[in-house]
Amino acid sequence: MRVAWAREVEARGLRFTPRPVWKCLACELRGRSPSCPPASPGWREAREWASHFSRALVVRFEPEGGEPRERFEAEAQRWLLEREREFTLSGKLYAFALFPGPCRLCDPCPAAEGGVGVSARPPT
Repeated sequence: MRVAWAREVEARGLRFTPRPVWKCLACELRGRSPSCPPASPGWREAREWASHFSRALVVRFEPEGGEPRERFEAEAQRWLLEREREFTLSGKLYAFALFPGPCRLCDPCPAAEGGVGVSARPPT
């Protein structure tokens, strides 16, 4: 996984769409992953939440070579959570990482196997 680019933007310029919601409806991890519906907010709630921020960091990741999707997603999620931690420790107490797709932090996923999902988020 590599960071193709990262840009700081005005949060009011972020756009939210219901399109991913339809993709989630058919996913086997819906309701079982801690980052998936219904544990994650809907697009309208996410739009409202984001409106309370002034800046956002938007990042594009690219897989390297034949990297498996799950590994690529896990590495990107860990990278985002580390940036969240850095921002929080630097005084930006409301820093929050968002990523698409199911949480890939644990393998195997305890939530997907009927257990409780684990979060790598630092306590607030």
